[in-house]
Amino acid sequence: LTIGLLLSAWLARYLGPKEFGVLNFSIAFVALFSVFASFGLNSVTSRELTQRPQDKHIILGSVCTIQLFGNILLILLATFSISMLPNPPPQAAIFVAIISFGHIGKAANFSRIWFESQTKSKFIAATEIILFSLLALTRIILLVSNAPLSAFVWTICAESLLTGMALVAVYSLNNKGELTRLKPKISEIKWMLSECWPLVLSGGLVLINFNLDKIMLAQIAGDFEVGIYTAATRLVESLNFIPLAVSASVAPALARAAQRSPLEYSNSSRKVYTALAAISILIGFCLFITSNTIINVLYGVDFAPSSTILSIHSWALIFVFHISFRTRLHTIEHKQRIILSFSCLTVLVNLVCNLLLIPRWGALGASWASLASWVSSALIFPLFTSETRRQMRSLIKKPRPSNH
Repeated sequence: LTIGLLLSAWLARYLGPKEFGVLNFSIAFVALFSVFASFGLNSVTSRELTQRPQDKHIILGSVCTIQLFGNILLILLATFSISMLPNPPPQAAIFVAIISFGHIGKAANFSRIWFESQTKSKFIAATEIILFSLLALTRIILLVSNAPLSAFVWTICAESLLTGMALVAVYSLNNKGELTRLKPKISEIKWMLSECWPLVLSGGLVLINFNLDKIMLAQIAGDFEVGIYTAATRLVESLNFIPLAVSASVAPALARAAQRSPLEYSNSSRKVYTALAAISILIGFCLFITSNTIINVLYGVDFAPSSTILSIHSWALIFVFHISFRTRLHTIEHKQRIILSFSCLTVLVNLVCNLLLIPRWGALGASWASLASWVSSALIFPLFTSETRRQMRSLIKKPRPSNH
């Protein structure tokens, strides 16, 4: 994580706010469509592998098929949409095409899901560390040799493709002879799509919420503002893996607890939530009080306005942690429609706030809009129904001893 942040800061200094803004606009634009890379299947597939281990080959084969076609759809949608956008940044159309092509490698995500369902994430972690080291070395060579912006775009594409090949290799090594036994089944694919469509929509809306600000900044305020904004948000977003990793790791155990006893499930969920809340508050506070120092040391004077943006997003991190874990709980409880409803409202708040604040305050306005949307999703929207109010109470009241 530290090496990644330092490389990102070095790249930002090397490119400057404007070119750094073009690069991150292209990444954000592809991310708008990246829900098709997973089709919202990750958490549902993990749950089904835990509950139906005997159907492993059908489940994984069906997931791989859906995600392969989903990533082809992503490439087509991203490249077509950027061509229709008025006044895109220079070379953005080419960069979007290159970055989106790399998503073909994400069809191998079935391997990651399987290891997570078996609580064997260490194999995936080791693989990603090796790949990250190789790609980090490549980026350092490019930086030292004064490579053009396009070279760094190609490394993003290569990273996705190489990760996909590595995931297939790791799965094959740990499940000898089973790769060829993966077989998609039409009935399973239909069931998965019917089960996951709320997650597809809600996942797409979450991605829009994370990237809408960058797209709107580029269109309304220009590439420089995108670069200033992204320098700060990159730091915060790099920490979003914490709730996602924790949620993925504990999901199989929580799913089994839900089957055994509602009380055990409630108490276990509460303990994880309390730990994540404490971690997020500690990280948010540390980022807030050191925002000026972090930006000055990492990015330099050209990115000085990013310090205020970082201080705002440090508090948004707390609510993102909460929402990430709550979404996993809703999936375990088969309440995907709640996820979809909250996601729609969150994007609506973000869109309205961005339209009101970006024209006047640029990147700073986008930061306040983002914080408002996450606060609304975490604290306000759950008050709308008795079901979500009960869940909020169950996560914060004092745990009771489990009967098991």
